Formats: sequence, structure tokens, C-alpha cells
Amino acid sequence: MARRAGWSTADQVISSLSNFALSVLVAREVSAREYGAFALSFALYGYLVMVSRLLVSQPLAVRFSGAESADFNHAAQQSTGAAFVVALVPAAGMTAIGIMVGGEVGPTLITTAALLPGLLLQDSWRMAFLAAGRPGTAAANDAVWGLVQLVFVLALSVAGYASAVGYLLAWGLAGCVAAALGAAQAGLAPAPRKAWRWLASHWDLSRYFVSELVAINGATQLMLVVVAAIGGLTVTGALRGAMVLTGPVAILSMSGMAFVIPELSRRPWIVGRRLLWAGIAVSGVMLVAAAAWGSFLLVMPDVLGRQLLGDTWGSVDAILLPTVIAMVVSAAALGPTCGVYAAQRPRVLFPLQLMAAPAFLVGGVVGVLLGGPVGAATGIALAHAFNAGAAWTRFTVVARLTAGSGGAFERRRP
Repeated sequence: MARRAGWSTADQVISSLSNFALSVLVAREVSAREYGAFALSFALYGYLVMVSRLLVSQPLAVRFSGAESADFNHAAQQSTGAAFVVALVPAAGMTAIGIMVGGEVGPTLITTAALLPGLLLQDSWRMAFLAAGRPGTAAANDAVWGLVQLVFVLALSVAGYASAVGYLLAWGLAGCVAAALGAAQAGLAPAPRKAWRWLASHWDLSRYFVSELVAINGATQLMLVVVAAIGGLTVTGALRGAMVLTGPVAILSMSGMAFVIPELSRRPWIVGRRLLWAGIAVSGVMLVAAAAWGSFLLVMPDVLGRQLLGDTWGSVDAILLPTVIAMVVSAAALGPTCGVYAAQRPRVLFPLQLMAAPAFLVGGVVGVLLGGPVGAATGIALAHAFNAGAAWTRFTVVARLTAGSGGAFERRRP
């Protein structure tokens, strides 16, 4: 288990570092307007990846991680096929919007749309490997993506074709190569014709997973827009800069979810009090890691902060304490979130979890009105505290229900 946890973390680090390096490279090589177009397309990709994971990959993790090999392989084919089909809908929309808006944004949207099915397919293979207890295979796939991307980027540099569209092509085509490699690694082919069957069979779970993401992410983005309108772009820049500094903990949290949910799902005897203690253990590990990183951020020398964030460091430094508190409190919610997902009970107290969405909006807006950047960061920290409290309340009820039913997990034929 420790080896799988290490590979899962390594996989997330490889993926995140590869994307970070690409963003830095594009920022240095293209104009500010082109970089803005690139950032928009990249942000859309990131959001759609999360939707795809929750819609098609998370059911595979929670319902088939402990299944027989034949059943798991059949389910993985349907899941990856569904990821490919699901990508076609937003790809069509992005293409239409790209044609209409033109300029710098249009070509990047069209390029991303053309590559999206392959990119979401790659991520679905990655999640399938994690669900199968093969995080080393997932890490190898992401490493190949990074290496092929490097080759393509060097080829662009030699050819003198430095543009946002060119770099998107290099990144996306490398991802499509990794998607093809994923099928070879698994020894399976995606089954797009069975996409609807997969989506319909697991809609009882995925609708809750996706609804929570859309609600909380939408409220967070709306909050940033309103805060920018009230407090100015400096406040928003400070909040974004603070998110960059807390990025390592976010990476650890994502790798934790990808690792913990399948591990719990393949152990159906972890119910009731055992499930509760498992959630406490996961949150405890995350709390220690978040507290250690937060302590480093609070004592970090100004010279290092300026090297990382430039002129933005001054405004970020002012909100660092509430930001660290928010990071630590958010880490406490990882255990219950994984427990609820693995127990296949996302509908339990679902409205309570949805209340976290407006909490972020209210906390950020009221905070900036009352106290500027520090007030906004404090309001967001309070929203994280509310979210963590709701997650633990929900998890406690779910643990009690699994104890009463004698089992947490439902196995289905793929």
C-alpha cells in the first residue's frame, strides 16, 4: 500500500510539473494576449477533465476497484469509451465559439477542442490504472506524455514557430500519444459504443459527484469575479497568488483522493467505525502535511517570495495567514470526502454539502467589503471551515449507515 501511495503521488507530481513547465514556457515565449488565450483554453481543459473524472472515472474506482479482472477490464473499456464520447459535446461547443470569436482566442479554442477527446481519454486511462492498483503504470504514462511533449516543444523552437496554438498542439498531441499508449499498457480498447450504457448505469452516483463540483467551482469563480469588481484586480491577483503557493498541498490532496478511494473500495469490510477511523487517518496525514507546508510559507523570507511571485508577493504576504488556515482546514475534509465517495453514498445529506457553494461566494464577497484582501481571504477560510464541518457531519451519518446495512459497497455487472 505504501508503494502504491508513493507511485500515486509521483504520478500527480509528474502531471502537475509538466503542466506547470508548459505554462511557464508559454508565458515567456508569447505575447501577453496570446498567453491569455492559452490560459483560457488550458483552464477549460482542466475543468472538463474534472467533470469527466467524476462523470465516468469515479464510478469505475468506487464500484470496480475490487472486482474480478474480467469484470474490471470490461468496465474500464466502457469507462474510457465514455470519456471519449463525453468529450465530443464540449469540443463541438468550443469549436463553434472559437469560430465566432476569432482573434487570439478562437484558434486556441478550436485547437483544444480538436484534441479534447484524446486528452480526456488519456486521463481516463490514468484513472483506470489507479483504480486497478497500478499507479506506477499511470505515472509511466504521464512521464511519456511529458517526454513526448518536450520533444514536440523542442521541434517547435527549432522551427521557429513559437505561438500559443503551436504549444497547445505540442502538448495536446503528446497527450493523444499517451492515450494510445494507455490502451497498449492496459491491453484493452475503449468501447465508445457502450458509453451511454455506462453513463446511465452509474448516473445514480455521478450526478451527485458532478453537481458538487459544478456548484462549488461555479460559486468560487463567481466569487473571484465579484471580488475583482469590488476590490479591484489587485485583490484577485493576491488570491490567485496565494493559490499558487498552496499548490503543493492541492497536488497532495488530489493524489490522495485518487489513491484512497480505490483502496477503500476494494476493502468492503471497512464500514461503520472502521470507515470513520480510516477517514480520520487520511485527514490526519493531510493535516500534518498542510501544517508543515503552511508553517514554511509563514516563515518564508521575503526575497524568496519575490522571486516566486514578483510584485504580487507584497499583496500575497498580507493574506498569507488566513490562506494557510484555509489550506489546513480544507485538508481536514479529505478523509470524509473519500469515505463518502468510496461508500457510494453521495446522496446522503447532499443538500448540506451544496450549502458549501454559496458559503464561498458569501465569505469572499462579504469579506472584501468589510476588510479588503485580508477580509476576503478570511471569509474564504471561514467557508472552508463550513465545508469541512459539513463533510464530517455527512461522513459520520454515512459511516453509521454502512454499519447498519452491514456493508458499504455495491458491486455491479459492467
